[in-house]
Amino acid sequence: MITVDQYLRQHAKIWPTSVQDAATALIPKVNALLADPDCPSPDAGLRSGYRPPDFNSGVKGAAPNSKHQTGHAVDLNDNDEALDNWLTDFILTKYNLYREAPSATLSWCHLQDEPPKSGKRTFIP
Repeated sequence: MITVDQYLRQHAKIWPTSVQDAATALIPKVNALLADPDCPSPDAGLRSGYRPPDFNSGVKGAAPNSKHQTGHAVDLNDNDEALDNWLTDFILTKYNLYREAPSATLSWCHLQDEPPKSGKRTFIP
């Protein structure tokens, strides 16, 4: 289980209230998905949580407008790709989450609670 505190403090010491509010909404959705009895990776650890813009700009491959900067995205460890292989659009809809396509996230699973421009549950970043 991931806590909001872990999510926020991983890469920052301070954050805007709007980011804390967003994280407070996101993390329970992610934890509910991980608690699903069929989830193959209930212990998937936090790979990347909130990233302030100055930190995000130094992350290789990070999108300039990454949802990590607003508290709406999380990356989970998924070294064996079990989580990505289990996830379907049906499961993502059940937990009101979206993910980057597994082909773009080898060894991790990117989840967010805001829809991408395409509106697709699984999307190409």
